[in-house]
Amino acid sequence: MMLGGGLLPDGGMPDWVVRRLEGCLHLYHTQAASRPGSSSAANGGSSGNTGSSSSGSTAAGSLPAAPHRPAIVLLGAGTPHKPPVIDAGGYVLHESTAYADYLISRGVPAADLLKEAQSYDTVGNGYFSLLQHALPAGWRRIAIVTSDFHMPRTRATFDFIYSLAGRQLHGDAAWFDLDYRPVSDEGIFPADVLAARAEKEAAAIEAWQRNTAGMASLADLHSWLFATHLCYSVSRQQEFGRVQELDPKLAATY
Repeated sequence: MMLGGGLLPDGGMPDWVVRRLEGCLHLYHTQAASRPGSSSAANGGSSGNTGSSSSGSTAAGSLPAAPHRPAIVLLGAGTPHKPPVIDAGGYVLHESTAYADYLISRGVPAADLLKEAQSYDTVGNGYFSLLQHALPAGWRRIAIVTSDFHMPRTRATFDFIYSLAGRQLHGDAAWFDLDYRPVSDEGIFPADVLAARAEKEAAAIEAWQRNTAGMASLADLHSWLFATHLCYSVSRQQEFGRVQELDPKLAATY
């Protein structure tokens, strides 16, 4: 699963998104090559660098129709921090759709790609990835790819959401084996921009921990998400796209 990281105004990919996509591509070829009956040559070799691994596993869920290849799940519709990209036909270009096009251009069959196009933030990435893909598909071992600067918040979010589901549905908070695969930030942003984003990420983790402190079930999470969250609550829908403008340093990271 790869978390969304924005699009350029023309629908192109920011450098940090390209790194995430190449990280997914590397894992895809590595896993495919390690499975019986497959070869790295047949799957196009490997490319990219996913950085360090938290568990050492390269496994992600696989589609029943393609047992020798993993599925790559692309997460994200957009962000409330800037307007959506509109394609040539006048439709919204979701981040996950643009990312799928990129991977297809790099040789990944469309059958090995899945999208999630409802989320507008990291919390939504975790929630909708669980409900739309992990639970119905019966996946337990999932590699999660995002940028190094975004990984601490991603880990805090996905650990909580997936452990909540594991505990409630299987009596085991560790039911899901989440393998976090950060990609490098080196050379992507100036030091002051990266520092500003790191500060925002830390504040977001603290807010997430406060908001989830009393949650004991998926119903609790659902209630909070759709009753109070800017991106998903009807009571706040007039605020979407009207949030206070970000500091330019932060805006450069979306």
